[in-house]
Amino acid sequence: MKTFRLFSMAALALVMAACSNNDDEIQQPAQQQGMIPFSATIAAPNSGATTRTTYTEVGTSINVAWKNGDQIALIHNGVKDVVTVGEPNTDGSAPVTGSITAPVSAEEDVVLVYPAASVDATGSGTGATPNAAYVAKGFAQDGTLEYIQNNLDARQGSGKIIPDGGSGGTLKEKVKMESKIAIWKLSLQDNAATPNALSATAVTVKVGSTTVAAAAAAAKSNYYLCLVPATMGSGDLTIDATVGSDTYTYTKAGGISLTANTYYQSTVSMTKNTTKNLSLLTNNYTAQDGDVLTGELSNILQISIADGATVTLRDVTIDFSSASNLFAALTTKGDARIILADGSTNTLKGNGHPGIYVAQGKTTTICGGPLGTGKLIASSSGAPGIGAVYGCGNIVIEGGDITATGGSNSTGIGGYGNISCGNITISGGKVNATSSSWGAGIGASSGTVGDILISGGDVTASSKWGAGIGAGKNGTCGNITISGGTVNATGGSSTAGGAAGIGSGYNNDESQPSPTCGNILITAGTVTAVGGEYAAGIGTGNMGNCGTIVIQGGTINATGGNCGAGIGTAPGYQSRNHSRCKSITISGGAITAIAGDEWNGRSGAGIGTGAGGTCGSITITDGVKYVDATKKGSESNDIGRGSQSIFNGYQDSAILLDDNTTAGTVTIASGVATSDGTKRYTDGNAANGYSKQ
Repeated sequence: MKTFRLFSMAALALVMAACSNNDDEIQQPAQQQGMIPFSATIAAPNSGATTRTTYTEVGTSINVAWKNGDQIALIHNGVKDVVTVGEPNTDGSAPVTGSITAPVSAEEDVVLVYPAASVDATGSGTGATPNAAYVAKGFAQDGTLEYIQNNLDARQGSGKIIPDGGSGGTLKEKVKMESKIAIWKLSLQDNAATPNALSATAVTVKVGSTTVAAAAAAAKSNYYLCLVPATMGSGDLTIDATVGSDTYTYTKAGGISLTANTYYQSTVSMTKNTTKNLSLLTNNYTAQDGDVLTGELSNILQISIADGATVTLRDVTIDFSSASNLFAALTTKGDARIILADGSTNTLKGNGHPGIYVAQGKTTTICGGPLGTGKLIASSSGAPGIGAVYGCGNIVIEGGDITATGGSNSTGIGGYGNISCGNITISGGKVNATSSSWGAGIGASSGTVGDILISGGDVTASSKWGAGIGAGKNGTCGNITISGGTVNATGGSSTAGGAAGIGSGYNNDESQPSPTCGNILITAGTVTAVGGEYAAGIGTGNMGNCGTIVIQGGTINATGGNCGAGIGTAPGYQSRNHSRCKSITISGGAITAIAGDEWNGRSGAGIGTGAGGTCGSITITDGVKYVDATKKGSESNDIGRGSQSIFNGYQDSAILLDDNTTAGTVTIASGVATSDGTKRYTDGNAANGYSKQ
């Protein structure tokens, strides 16, 4: 039996556990047809399984033992097999038996992962990366050791597999499977002179802006939480608890340092957050750190959040949509953190001012409660749903269910008119952002916005005339980076042209500056982008420009509007300074890019230029999973140039470098294939669909 020996402490500390390492004990199983028999012995737990090791709390220690029937993934030559733990030995080690796929002819590396279900069936690389299903369980804990034992115990070991002298394989030496988790027992109490235990129904632990553990249960004061030290990052520690209708918070500057294979016990003294019922207010009110706002505002009063404060919204309604006033529904006076209480719906409506005003030069962060079920509906008839009309700071969304709708000349989330806005970062939650005018769903209107970064969550963005994500009419956007989550972006359309799903907005006057976005980088996630009329799905809007387009991973579906490319540019006009992107590089991911419909015999490429557009070099490497690039006209290419310009006498499509003189190149690796395995982008002849350059 393996024992984690730890101590209860007010300030966190730890003592590492010892581990046993006895000689192998080999048991030979019956061979299964087509499989290789395997048997060996693993060390006493510092590891785990699908039916789970057993946990027993003994004072300040947790004893851990293998359980007969536990299942372990054995990854050998990149293939995952499942072996089963037998009856544990008296020293805590246990035999494992089963069948493996790959023959064992010599000493080879092997990785064992517990639980077997925590890694995908194909076993990628060493198989050490947990799959999404396992990770999700860490945010659905119930605060018990049993849940951790049955769902989250995670262990890994590596060793050597050798022939067993017969037809099977065994381990050269006993493999010690190291725990990847820490267990933290939190005893919750208030901060009164004589503390009282707090019976909480939900607890969330955050390090910096990242939620590292979340649990919900029937009311109780002791919560056992599983944390994975290797993924916790750094930053201040915040613990939030829901106690009845109240919320409590504990913060610790500088965060914490936990070590895997360790059991911690801490008593946490928490501060009750102050509740303010808006329906009772008769004067303007500035919420302070820890306040909880609730109720419907019945008077025209300015409700603000103090600089540096964290404030919770619980079923707040502030509706100024029919009022004439000079302030937003909710105003931040500096840096602010807004928590959407679980199960609550919060409605903030402005009129000529935002639903939430984001102070210039400051950062407003919006996040969900422990369960992430709080909702926010932020809108305005003449301003952004979330943003500003006189200069906007940074906007960060970490969680919650958020719907943001902007009005005239405004974004759903971001800027208004020609003002500047800071960076916009989305790392979680469900976000639906819409502009009912020429602003982007998320980004800039006709002004500027900084960088837009999306690393998680479920994000939907659309606009009547602007980009889904990026810039609005004649607007400017910084770099756009998508590194995770699910993103659906739809560009708007007008009779004069449209905007990209992801990228730049549109312009209908060649004498005006082009709407512009910086570089577009996609490394992961599921991304669907649909361009508006005469726009690319990912890239430029009508007469718009963008920097480099780089795709390194993810599942990408991009569709252009009429005569636009799926990925690349909108149709071109008289000047090559309009409708151009610097270059396109695709080195990973599953790519589907479809050109917009043909119009008057003019059409765009699947990947490349719209009709008459200009793009720098295009490079696609063997790292991609597949590329389905589809043109819509006979004079276009699946990858490369679109057709001639949509207007006679205007510039025709071109692959040109920034000087608009030097020819660029289209380079497609020989291994690049379509989703059905056809390698039709290989030799440069007319049949392969990208030769008309």
